[in-house]
Amino acid sequence: MDFRVTILLQALNKVKDPKLDLSNEQWDQCMEFASEHGLECVFFDYYNRFFSQTFKATEIYKEWQNFVVHRIFWGKTSEAQALKMIKKLIVGDIFVVVLKGIDLATYYDKPENRTMSDMDILINPNDVDKADSIFKGFDYIHAVEDDTDKERIYYPKKDGYFFEVHYALFKKKVSAYTEKFSQIALESAVFSDKLGVHVLEPTVSTAYMISHMAKHLYGTGIGLKGVYDLAIYVKAQKNNIKKDKLIEYLEGFHLLKSGAYILACAERYLQSDFMIDYPIDEEICENLFGIITRSGDTGMREEYLIEQRYEDLVKSRRKKVKKKMHRFAFVFLPLDQMKRRYPQLNTLPWLLPFFWGVRVIRVIFKSRQNLAKWIRRDIDHRIIITHKETISFLKEE
Repeated sequence: MDFRVTILLQALNKVKDPKLDLSNEQWDQCMEFASEHGLECVFFDYYNRFFSQTFKATEIYKEWQNFVVHRIFWGKTSEAQALKMIKKLIVGDIFVVVLKGIDLATYYDKPENRTMSDMDILINPNDVDKADSIFKGFDYIHAVEDDTDKERIYYPKKDGYFFEVHYALFKKKVSAYTEKFSQIALESAVFSDKLGVHVLEPTVSTAYMISHMAKHLYGTGIGLKGVYDLAIYVKAQKNNIKKDKLIEYLEGFHLLKSGAYILACAERYLQSDFMIDYPIDEEICENLFGIITRSGDTGMREEYLIEQRYEDLVKSRRKKVKKKMHRFAFVFLPLDQMKRRYPQLNTLPWLLPFFWGVRVIRVIFKSRQNLAKWIRRDIDHRIIITHKETISFLKEE
């Protein structure tokens, strides 16, 4: 397992005696990795008690400390502003249900450590126009070009969270069942004493989180933040989640297999202590977790994109310029990624051209079969099957 994943999992699982023998540069890489997953505040808060005074005197530490402090301050300010907006909607006789975001943050040890950039809410479709006028009267701009057939987007004129105002949880073209689920979500919403607003009922919330994660998994990928959110939520709410109903929802979405494997990842790697009755292939589960850790919070980490080009690199019989460019992109990786493959570069970075040359020779002279094995090993030593094969397996429902 990539050392960055191991170090991040220690923080998320709050290991009492964590591994700490890292160089300053490796700590920097771990912080960057946590940030790519939207978990930099959780990571920093956990390890700050273990960092040596020597490391705390470095510029690396000070830069990350400033970044985290600013991120938390911005988050608190933005949340206060967003809650005022929600209260305006409620005063305007609009029933509002908060989705994910600040609701999930209440299950963190320190809610302010859950970073976010937007506020998702669900309202009745009949209230859309009324909400529109209230938003515009409270210094928000309707970004019409960003709207979909299930939501409207509003940006504050000043800095802060933007709003995704859902009047349905799924796009209309998905199925009649998903339209019905949106109504169920509104009718079953429960009041949160911590937030002073309505949130999704636990079983509905779990089903919606899983469906949202599956959508991103089939697209650009999901990172550890989503799985961590799910893990701490189901662990806290396991007595309130009706498993039979959850299975019914997931079957209605045609996501029972995907949901079971996502829950399995949360249970095996993040100690959620919550599963549904479904047979799990451990190799598939391990490979899915590898995809999750490599994709990042936005699904656009460079390493993840390189992995997705795997089939183009070694399986395609047609030799096109695009395929060749993918191969060169895999060979000439940036220094930070090369360091993780060739530890010598941590102390001798000027050897980068030499190791690029080594990779060029491998690509040119290896047979197609041996090249496939090398690329698999180079991307991640744990890969059993490829990204596309894993996703295809999960979609078979």
